[in-house]
Amino acid sequence: MVQQHLSEPVATFFQVFSQLHELRQQDLKLDPAGRGEGQLPQVVFSDGQQRPVDPALLDELQKVFTLEMAYTIYVPFSCLLGDIIRKIIPNHELVGELAALYLESISPSSRNPASVEPTMPGTGPEWDPHGG
Repeated sequence: MVQQHLSEPVATFFQVFSQLHELRQQDLKLDPAGRGEGQLPQVVFSDGQQRPVDPALLDELQKVFTLEMAYTIYVPFSCLLGDIIRKIIPNHELVGELAALYLESISPSSRNPASVEPTMPGTGPEWDPHGG
């Protein structure tokens, strides 16, 4: 039922993490200089599509879609969906890695990402930060 009814909205929600990650990787300087008033800067994404990016919206999304958000949302969905997460959420590996980074940031004793998975309480065997 989840796969049939929620695949598209869940995938769209998690896709925001990939788009923000890609924008961070490009280290964009969204300076309004050089554009006409009311025009948004255009960014070419890895899928080849050029999309407008609103700097104010980007700032807001970065405040919401944090490492903590990745962890908070990914772990329950991973437990709920199990292995089907690989099919429903194409970027599950990235979101899992972001969740692992958050977990590492709050538990300084586990600096090795390989040690994150076994020490996570209550996440179940389905949670795999590396998608393997």
